Amino acid sequence: MNTMSLVNTLFEDFMPRRASGLLSRGLEQASFWRPRVDLKEEKDRYLLNMDIPGLTEKEVKIEFRDGVLSVSGERKQEINEKHENDGDGDSYRYQERVFGRFERSFDFGNFINEDGIKANLKDGTITIDLPKKEQKKAKTISIN
Repeated sequence: MNTMSLVNTLFEDFMPRRASGLLSRGLEQASFWRPRVDLKEEKDRYLLNMDIPGLTEKEVKIEFRDGVLSVSGERKQEINEKHENDGDGDSYRYQERVFGRFERSFDFGNFINEDGIKANLKDGTITIDLPKKEQKKAKTISIN
């Protein structure tokens, strides 16, 4: 993986693109979100951990194509038709959880063994194991 590519990908995490609308009470509602990621490089692989609490395996899609790992999914909001003045006292006073679609992509170039990629979802964190391809050693050529 190109170091600059990795830096650019991680930098994008701090500059999220968001589409938003306003609720009647003036709260911001995101229509997509960016789960937080840790990417660790080991001698023979990369390990990517992504926080996606509340989602199941069926709600997450993982693809690897042309050296790019893409993870996408959607957290659906429970629709509550009740309003603040409906008489039964049920309404949100404060809501921070983010709902909607997400998609994250990471460019690993030509360094991943596609057939060995594995993913596991446990306790709201998805772990993706991306084994590196074995690098061919340089051949020494003698001069005649």
